[in-house]
Amino acid sequence: MKFDFKLSSSVLIASVKGFGDPISWLFVLIGFPIAWHLSKRNMEAIEITKIQYDSLIKVIIQINDVSYSFKGLIDSGNQLYDPISKMPVMFVSIRERVTDFPENVVVMAKNPEKFILGAEEVAPDWENRMRIIPYSVLGQENQLIIAIKPDKILIEKEDELYHVESGLVSFSIQQLSPDDAFQCIVHPKMLTSTRRAEVKHA
Repeated sequence: MKFDFKLSSSVLIASVKGFGDPISWLFVLIGFPIAWHLSKRNMEAIEITKIQYDSLIKVIIQINDVSYSFKGLIDSGNQLYDPISKMPVMFVSIRERVTDFPENVVVMAKNPEKFILGAEEVAPDWENRMRIIPYSVLGQENQLIIAIKPDKILIEKEDELYHVESGLVSFSIQQLSPDDAFQCIVHPKMLTSTRRAEVKHA
C-alpha cells in the first residue's frame, strides 16, 4: 500500500477551503474579540447616557423676584450639607448665562476666594444670603465654597411643580457637563423635602 501525498494534500486543502480561507479565519479570531470589546463599551456608554438623561429634571431658582431655569442632574453622590443649618447644597453653572445674573453672584462664582479671604466686601443685601461651606473632593484636601440662599427653589418633574423646603445654591462658572446636557447638580435630599407648588411656573 502506498500513501498518496498528492491526494492527502488535495483533501486537506479542500477541507480548509470548505471552511473558509485560513487568513479569513485569522481575521475572525482576532477581530471578533476586538469588535465585542468595542460593542460592550458602546453599550455601556449608551446605558450611562440613558441613566443620565433619566435623572434630568427642570430646576427653577428665584432670586430677588427673578427666576432662572436650568436642567438639573440628580446626583446621589452629592452629599454636601451646610454644617450649621443642615441645608443640602446644589451646584449651578452660570458659564453660558453670566450676563443674566446680578454682579454679586457673578463675582462669587468667578472668584469665591476673594470673599472667603475678605479681600472683597459683601453687599449688605447679600450678607444674609451667603454661607461659607467646607467640602472635600477625591484627591484634594478640605476646601471652602460659597453658597447662596435663594428666595425659592422649584423642581419640575412629571409635569408637576414642587417647592423645595430648604436648600442652598453654589454658583460656578465651571461647565458641569461636557455636552451641556445639564447645568446644575441637584442634591437628592432636595427631592424628598418638597411640597407641591400652588402655581405652576410658566
